[in-house]
Amino acid sequence: MQLKNVVWLAALTFAPSAFAYNPECRTIGGMRVETAAQVAMLQDVCEVRGPLGIFLDGVQQVTLPRLEKIETLNIESFGLQAISFPALKSARYLYISGGQLTVAEFPALRSVGSIMHIKSPRLKHLNFPSLGSVWKLAIQGNLSLEFIFAENLYDIHDLQLVNNPLLNAASAALLQGNTRVISDDEKEQVAKAKEEAEHLRRLIMERRINEPPMRPTGHQGWGWYGQYYSWYPYHYYNYWNNISAWGYDRYVPLF
Repeated sequence: MQLKNVVWLAALTFAPSAFAYNPECRTIGGMRVETAAQVAMLQDVCEVRGPLGIFLDGVQQVTLPRLEKIETLNIESFGLQAISFPALKSARYLYISGGQLTVAEFPALRSVGSIMHIKSPRLKHLNFPSLGSVWKLAIQGNLSLEFIFAENLYDIHDLQLVNNPLLNAASAALLQGNTRVISDDEKEQVAKAKEEAEHLRRLIMERRINEPPMRPTGHQGWGWYGQYYSWYPYHYYNYWNNISAWGYDRYVPLF
């Protein structure tokens, strides 16, 4: 099995691409990938500004050689055995799951701004040699996972290690040692800051409510004027609706 994984990795690393020498680099908004033909369409993509969902059945390997930045990468595929993103440096969300997945390579990945979630029962190794920071790292249900290589990892805000029975103790300690620990003094400072922010919010709202209303101009619904008055508290909404430009109640007959 280990030899097979090495063969997969070598094939992913050195496999030529039809778009490898294309100097142009495309940016797309997002895409749902369900066929090998759609994977081929992504070979020259360097940035995905929305979600990229890879839901492939029957495809054994996926390599996106030029992808460097992505908003959300979601891989949920049955039959997919190997994935490689050799140029990917940053992602906001990264979700990986697959019953047959045995190789997952992210050699250039430096940061995951929000969530990285990995669940693959046959995955034996996780290799993130360049990864420095992850906001929330969840490694759950990886029944075959033995080692996690992330020697440059220095900051994890939230860590969840659940149901990884074969995970090496040193790998677990590496992750736990980089989990951000907030001291009692820091917790007290955060609580105090929240109280001050809430107090300031109340003062602002009280001031708005207690301020006398400004004389209306009669153009509340016109362009910029409507935006100008939109910041008033809800309490004044009906008041402005019933006052004309000259200050009298529009529903009271003049004669």
